[in-house]
Amino acid sequence: MTEGALAVGHRIGRYFGVVSMLPALFLVLWSAALIASGAWRGRPRLESLGAAFGQPTVAKVAWILVLSLATGLFLHPLQFAMTQVLEGYWGHSRIGRILTGMRIDRYRRKQRELENRRATIGDQLRELVDARLELVWGKEHFGSWDDATYELNRRRLLMSERG
Repeated sequence: MTEGALAVGHRIGRYFGVVSMLPALFLVLWSAALIASGAWRGRPRLESLGAAFGQPTVAKVAWILVLSLATGLFLHPLQFAMTQVLEGYWGHSRIGRILTGMRIDRYRRKQRELENRRATIGDQLRELVDARLELVWGKEHFGSWDDATYELNRRRLLMSERG
């Protein structure tokens, strides 16, 4: 029974399956709970909810599954199209290529801005570290270091409590 129900999703469409059914199932269950509790007419009453659902029967479960399937079939094309739009799959039409180019340009500008910020912050950090090293080691020692000694003392400073 379960294998047959899962195989139905593969026969309905190329991308339709159990994953497409889950949001529809939750939507149907939520709507049924709201209707049964009287939430459409006013304040929801949980006692009405219990009385309306009661014991699950084969007929109730079948109706929920049929409504979920119908809802899923209706919503799936919308979900699929919205996912493609949100992920940037705009097709090869003229407008799709224009939109793709605009987003690429936007992300390249953003990347350049972040790289510039990283360089600026790196320069500021270097200035602060140099000032701190000069304060800790003294100007005469700090100015006479070669690159390897500077880098070693810089790392020690940044890893210490003083940094």
